[in-house]
This record gives sequence, C-alpha cells and structure tokens, in this order.
Amino acid sequence: MTRKPRASGLSSLAISIGCGRVGRLVGITTFASLPIFAAHAQTPTTQQATPATTATATGAAAQPPSPGAGKGQLEQIVVTAQRRSEKLERTPVAVTALTSTALTKQAITTETDLQSATSGLLVRQGTSSNQLNYAIRGQSIDVFSNSQPGVLPYFDEVQDDNRSASAFYDLQSIQVLKGPQGTLFGRNDTGGAVLITSAKPTNDVSGFITTRAGDYGYTETLGALNIPIVNDKVLLRIAGDYEHRDGYVHDVYSNTTPGTVLHEAGRITLEVKPTDWLQNTTVIDYIHSGGTDTPSEIYNAYAPGSTNNGIPLAATASEFYSPFLNKLFGFPQAYDLYLAANPKADPLGIGDSVLQQKRHGPNWADAPGSYLHRSDNTIVSNVTTVDLGGGTTLKNIFGFERSSAVDYTDAGGAPYLLELTLHEGLNSDFTDFSDEVQLLGKTLDDQLTYVTGFYYLSSTNYGGVGLSVLGVQPFIPITNTLYFYDLPSTSYAGYAQGTYDLSRFTGLQGLGFTAGLRYTDQDYSETELPGSAVYGLPGLSNHLSQSNTKLSWQFGLQEQLNSHLLLYVVSRHSFRSGGFNPTVPPTAGNANTGGPGFEPETTTDVEIGAKYEGQLASVPFRLNGDGFNQWVSNAQRIEYILDPTTQSVTGLTVNVPQAEITGFEANGEIRPARWLDLGLSVTYTDARFTNGATEVFGKPTEFGPYADTPRWSGSVFAELSEDLPRDYGRASFRTDVFAESKFYYSNLNNTVSPGTAIPGYGLVNFRVALDNIKNSGFSLAGYVRNAFDHPYYTGGIPSGPALGFNSVQPGQPRMFFFEGTYKF
Repeated sequence: MTRKPRASGLSSLAISIGCGRVGRLVGITTFASLPIFAAHAQTPTTQQATPATTATATGAAAQPPSPGAGKGQLEQIVVTAQRRSEKLERTPVAVTALTSTALTKQAITTETDLQSATSGLLVRQGTSSNQLNYAIRGQSIDVFSNSQPGVLPYFDEVQDDNRSASAFYDLQSIQVLKGPQGTLFGRNDTGGAVLITSAKPTNDVSGFITTRAGDYGYTETLGALNIPIVNDKVLLRIAGDYEHRDGYVHDVYSNTTPGTVLHEAGRITLEVKPTDWLQNTTVIDYIHSGGTDTPSEIYNAYAPGSTNNGIPLAATASEFYSPFLNKLFGFPQAYDLYLAANPKADPLGIGDSVLQQKRHGPNWADAPGSYLHRSDNTIVSNVTTVDLGGGTTLKNIFGFERSSAVDYTDAGGAPYLLELTLHEGLNSDFTDFSDEVQLLGKTLDDQLTYVTGFYYLSSTNYGGVGLSVLGVQPFIPITNTLYFYDLPSTSYAGYAQGTYDLSRFTGLQGLGFTAGLRYTDQDYSETELPGSAVYGLPGLSNHLSQSNTKLSWQFGLQEQLNSHLLLYVVSRHSFRSGGFNPTVPPTAGNANTGGPGFEPETTTDVEIGAKYEGQLASVPFRLNGDGFNQWVSNAQRIEYILDPTTQSVTGLTVNVPQAEITGFEANGEIRPARWLDLGLSVTYTDARFTNGATEVFGKPTEFGPYADTPRWSGSVFAELSEDLPRDYGRASFRTDVFAESKFYYSNLNNTVSPGTAIPGYGLVNFRVALDNIKNSGFSLAGYVRNAFDHPYYTGGIPSGPALGFNSVQPGQPRMFFFEGTYKF
C-alpha cells in the first residue's frame, strides 16, 4: 500500500515548512528588514491587466520602463500563470518570465539555451542532442521509460508533445512555472510548465529581418512581417527561420563531425476581430529539422568481478571487448581474432577506450554509429474569445499537433558494436487533438475572480525501435531487435479555480484565498504491432489497456501586504499518468513481475513565498523568493535489463514508493544607475528517495540517489547600456554566468549503476550590441557562448545494469556569432 504524506492539510503543511528546514532557508524575515512594511494598501488581491496590457494576455509581456526621476524603473512584466493576465509581482506562483527583449539579449534560440536563463530548470539530453526533457524540482523522465514528462511545454496555450530540439524565433515570451500545475494545466504537470507564446500581429505594416553568422559554419536568417488586411479587424503576421550549423564533435571512427543542425521553420498568425466582443486568433507553426545527432560518448565500464556496495555489477562490455575474451571463450587467441575482424576496435580493450575519451574530452568521439536525424512538427492553435459583458469572458482553445521523427544513434560511444539503433532507428509518429472551453471572470460583487473549464485530448502515438547490441564478430553476431507499437490515449477533465478577496471579512486589505479542483478521466492502451519482437508471444495478449480517474487540487492564501510586497502560501496535489513500456513483453502485470505496466505517479507540495518590487534607497529593486517541500508517491523510474525473452536491452518502468524534494529559490534584479542592471538567481534542491525499495522480477532493487536534480544552480548577469551622442545608437555590454552542481543521470548509482554522476560546471556568455544606429532601425550585436570553452556534459544513458557501461552526451564548446537586425 502506498504511504501517504503525513501532513495533509494546508495548515499543517504551512507549519511544517515555516518551522522546518525550508522556513529557515527562505527566511521571510529577509523581507521584514526592508523598509516596505507600511500600512496595508487598498490593493485588490487579484489585479486584472489594464487595457494597455490586455493585448498581451496570452503570454508574458514586457511593459517598458517609464521615464521618471532617479535611476529609472525596472521592466514591468505581465504573466498568465493563473490563466489570466497579472503583473509578475502580483502572481502567487513561482515563475520566471522572459520577454522578447530578454530572449534576444541572452541569445535564447533553443531549449538548451533556456536552462542558463532559468535556475532550477534542467534541460536534460538523453540519447542525443535532439532528445530533450525539461526537469524542475526533481520531476523528470528516464530515457526509454515511456513515462510522460513532468514538465510540459505549451505553445500558444496548446500542449506541445514534440520532444525534439526546435528553434525559438519571433516569440513574445517564455514563462517557466515551477511546482505542480495540475489544476489549471492538467495531468503530468507535476514539476511545472513552460509556456511559449509567439509574437502576435499588430495594426501596422512592420516587421524585422535578422541575419546571423558565426563559427562552426553557423548561418541563420529569420524575420517577420505584419500585414493589417483590414484595419483593426483582420491582422496577419508571417514569420520564418532558417538555421544551419556544422557539428562540433569529431568522430575519428568515421572521420565525420556529427551534431549538425538544420532548421527550416515557418509560422502564420491570423487575428480576426469582427466586433469588439469577439476575437479569433489562429497560429499555424511548422518546423522541419535535419542534420545529425551528437554521439554518445563512453563514460565508464565495469570491470569483471567488480561490485558496488557489495552488489555484483554487470560487466558484459568489459568481458566481450578486452583480452578477457580469451578467458571467457577458453582459448588464448580469441581477442586477436576479434581484433582481426574489427580493425578499428581498441586493441587494449574498452577500459582504454574510456581513458582515451577522458583524455580527449567531450568534443571527440570514437564510435561506429550513424547519427541521422529527421523530424517534422506541425502545431495549430486556434483561440476564440467572446466578451460576454460584466467582466466575463468565454474562451475556446482548439489544438492540433502532428509530429514525426527518426533518429539513428550510438548509445555506446566506443569503437565496438555495443548499443546502436540500426534498421528502423528510433521512430515516433503522433497526432494530438485537443479542445478546451474556459469561462473567466468575476462574481460576488467582484470579490471572486475565477476560471472554470472543460478539456478533451485524443492522442495516437505510433512508434518503432530498432535496437542492436553486443556484436562480437566473428564469434557472436550483433543482436537486432525490432519493436513496433501503438500507444493511443484519451483524456477528459473538468476544472475550476478561483481567488476570493477576504478583505471585507477580515479587515485585512489584500488578503485572498485561492482554491482549485480538477477531475480527470483518462484511458490509455498499448498495442504491439506485427514485426515487433514481443508481438504474438505464446500466451500473451498484443493489447493492454488501463483506465483511471484522478483529482488534482490547490489551496492557498496570499496577502498583498502593500503595493510592493506579496506574501503567499500554497499547497497543490497533482499526478502523472500511468502507462506501458512497449519494449517489454505484454504481460498483464507491472515491472515487479517483468510486465510493461506502471501506475500513475502522484505528488503533493507546499510552497511559501514572497515577491517584492519597489525601491531600496531610491534604487529600483526586485526580489522574489520561495521555499518548497514536495512529496512524491509511486515515482516512475527505469531499470535497464537484458530481457530474457528477446535477449536485448529493455527498460522496466518501476514505481518507486516514496520520494521527497525540499528546496528554495530566490531571484532579484537591481538598477543602481540608468546605465547599469544587475541580477541574480539561485536554486537549492535536495531530492531523495525516502523509500526506494522495489522488486524487479522478484529481485529487491534499491533506488537512489535521485537523478536529474543538481543540488545548486544559479546565474548572475550584469548589463551596461548608454545612449551614444549624435544618435549613433544605444550601446550595451552584457555578461551572463550560469553554474550548476553535479547531478546523477541514473536513479541507481548507489547500487547497480555506479559512475553516473555528471560533474558541476559553469558557463560564461558575453554580448555587445549597438541598437538603432542613427535611428535607422538597424542594429548590430556580437555574442560569445561558453566564452572560456569549459568542457561539460548534459545527460546520458545508464546502460550499466544491463550491459556494464554508461555513456554521456557532450555540451557545446565555445561558440561565437554576429548578428544584424533591421526593423521597419
């Protein structure tokens, strides 16, 4: 039986945080030391966007600093973390919002760039640079687990299931929400959500074109054009992006440079406003990606007879690919015969291959795989809003997404046939249809601000895997295993959330109570298709299905103490869908008995936070902080094994009984002079399994430590800017520094998968720019990323429990590029 979190109510949760570890770490008394605790201002708990900001209600919008005395003002930001437009500093949610200006200044053009701008966000790479996963507060997914992401991306309010690397261009904003978001954003949002909002049409003929060029053959051209077809009624925006970059890893086995990037993308946005009370916005976004994946690189290999904490380790790779082969096969010429048949293999064995990789670093590889990558993704967002009067709005969000991808990778990363995707490669082809109807507004004399809605999702997911492992020619031919499957699902949900102003009952102006509830009914199934290695097995069904219903909830208190300071405490409960791992024989059971099924994962958290924006000694100043504790039950994690049925590597998706994540976050910005901006963000996360004991095939397995969760991460920036005389433009210089501590890419490092810790690292980026030269609309900029060429890794595949080795994915080396932009 699953053990429930001991603290179940909001009060007990808040007390445990306030009096416990997180309460001490967050230190709300930090804010008490500031000269801001004046009498309660007559400030409503929930502030709707003013007419000046409603045009940007679909995403975070930057309101430019207003001219004023002193040292100016900080950029004002409007976010939609509660499905309505509010000032960032009035929103009781831990959220990082990046406006279009911030995206440009920090050169955030892909998902991996986003990590350095958002402390606490890990963009983890799995088998390649094109297999990505967002992770926040320990909510991640293991490679090949078929678990759903715990942090979901949304594009223009439509859930985006594409997990290939894409291109960020012509965006209005990106918002990163932290903590469970299951009430307003649905199932699987157990760690947070990433809200991506494209730029919307404007009522003028305008646009921009940007060209970029840099090292590694980097070229990119992007732009957008606004066309008001009917003034104020029919507005069109067309945007596009073309990017090419050569690879940055030299593979000596094939004398190639895999990791090339090719993006061809286009977007059409049509906004129709036939009346003042009706608006419809349609966005059609398409991207084709080509090029090649970055290769995995071998990280370590377990020697024959090695153990970890008394547990014998798999050493298949070291036994097959070293002189130990002589002992294994019982005659002294075995390894010499292997080398004769495989002349590019390391004559000293796989242990020497590990040393060679460490000696050359992340931008060198020696592996026989193919790295082809192809993907196509189309997403359609159609949002209709109807003003019903009296502050009430009816909204419909229709979404469609079609995505297909194929990748050929080498998970071994060494000059042997360790673990490759041949024949079919890694294939996915899915289609999503969704529709969401919302009613938003105020009632009860405007004391209650609410959103309620109904959501429907239908998804099909056809997949194929061609996995080839352990070729030891001329003795053992490589094992080729194919899997073909269909994973359809449907989901229905109804939800409501509101914030009630308690001012008239308590006498405390700005005090509000938020409550939300979401009911989800879902069905999901697995069908093994002809040709699959586990299709038609005697006594087994080719079709399995599950159904479940779940409640997500949220309760919170917030106090807008005055016009500068917001305090809040919130508790949330959410879940991640269960499912099936289609590479496991379709028995009617879970991983404990060697079956493909796994149960839903549930999580409950409590978060206490404060947001302040005002002045400190006449200096514009912003500081946000929060502390959190999150309890997880039935955590979905994977253990790799050699499947006795197929004699191939497979992953059993296991439900680990209990985990707990504790931490705090803080970020601030200050403008001590008109020409200087300084900022800092830091995140501390302590994630651990409080009960990691499971059974796999009846064999006890202990999970730990917790993967994909650096204990520390953070960033600092400084920007200097000044208008030059004679209208030469505005010159600026910016430096960003990002760092994170070590993290594990396996949840079994303490037992059957040691050596899966990725060291911490730091990166430094620079930007110098001259904007709007001679009021011409023309700007120039130069960028350097990873300026000191620091080597690092971004993720990996822990194949150790099955094959006796582990591999990693390399990070990008130092890169520079120049940019020219013309706005008209």
